[in-house]
Amino acid sequence: MSSKSIKDAIIEIRNLKKKLLNFRLQNSVKSLKDTSQFRKIRKQIAQLSTFISRYMSHNG
Repeated sequence: MSSKSIKDAIIEIRNLKKKLLNFRLQNSVKSLKDTSQFRKIRKQIAQLSTFISRYMSHNG
């Protein structure tokens, strides 16, 4: 894995967190139809975070 893929993962986490915030706002005003998106986005964030953690522990 290159540092470029780590940077991409960090950017993707940032984008997913923004998306999650938007979903929360939509849900608070009851305009969100598919609430399963919360779980999917949180799972993606966790997977990317694990990837970064494993990379950093092996390549410190």
